[in-house]
Amino acid sequence: MSRPLAALLLLTLALPAVAQDTNAVKPINLDKLNTDKDETDPHLASNGLSLYYSSNAQGKFDLLVSKRPNANSLSWRPGKPLDDYVQTKVDDRSCFVTPEGRFPQFLYYAT
Repeated sequence: MSRPLAALLLLTLALPAVAQDTNAVKPINLDKLNTDKDETDPHLASNGLSLYYSSNAQGKFDLLVSKRPNANSLSWRPGKPLDDYVQTKVDDRSCFVTPEGRFPQFLYYAT
């Protein structure tokens, strides 16, 4: 056994066992958002109630937002296009929203 590998093995055995985190984040099925088209570029708002993403379901990428009633809810509503001023004739992608509760709030995206 080589020295670096032996040292790594010794270090690994010397580390204490990691306790299971009972508060670990669990995956949520986004079945109402997933289609047979391409959904990409997700961004979760700072309050955890809005999920922004891009979808090419209409033949070009548009920005959509899905909402849920509270942070403990596992159910996201189907995504809806953002207001008309964001929709363009070309691809709109990679949406990012500054934190909620801070004025002014900005929405950044690529078009």
